[in-house]
Amino acid sequence: RKRLFLFAGMEIISNSRNIETYSTDEEGKEKYLFTSRGMKVETDDENDENGAVADFGMPEGIGGEPPPKPEWYKCVMINPGGPETISCLHLKMLSLRPARASRVNIRLMKLKGRIPSAEDLQANP
Repeated sequence: RKRLFLFAGMEIISNSRNIETYSTDEEGKEKYLFTSRGMKVETDDENDENGAVADFGMPEGIGGEPPPKPEWYKCVMINPGGPETISCLHLKMLSLRPARASRVNIRLMKLKGRIPSAEDLQANP
């Protein structure tokens, strides 16, 4: 049996400008929830607190040019019907930036939800 949780929303900072979100119920049926368009955020990669370096899977540059500067987008997603009991969440990361990027990079992901109680499962089957 799959574990269920109540999904309320999430916040993601990534190189994806658009994110489609799908939920999967206990029977394995996938349902489209929403598409979120990210807002561009400026970051100081040289002073990244984690020391992380983004690898976008891009060539080093054309004709000796340096590779394009990473672009980060913040998507805040709230489940439109309120918290929903789901077993799995599927994200489609679209419109990767820079334009020739071949890898998804996630800088920050905050998930809003909780494990449901017995009362929650009875009220929201």
